[in-house]
Amino acid sequence: AQSELASKYCSISNASKLKILSALTEDRSMTSIVSENNVSVNTVQRVLGSSSHRFLDSYEYLPAHLAFDE
Repeated sequence: AQSELASKYCSISNASKLKILSALTEDRSMTSIVSENNVSVNTVQRVLGSSSHRFLDSYEYLPAHLAFDE
């Protein structure tokens, strides 16, 4: 069965994944996020790993202004 609520072959809803991702931005432990959302630690780690590429810095460009300190 397919639904817009969850991705294909996944039993955790997209809304739950967004809630976990939102909780990961706060200063909280993984165990508190796990107990609040009733998921496993592996699920929290999987959500973090699937969205970590959004937060990596790209060094392929230079900013418009550079400042050097002596």
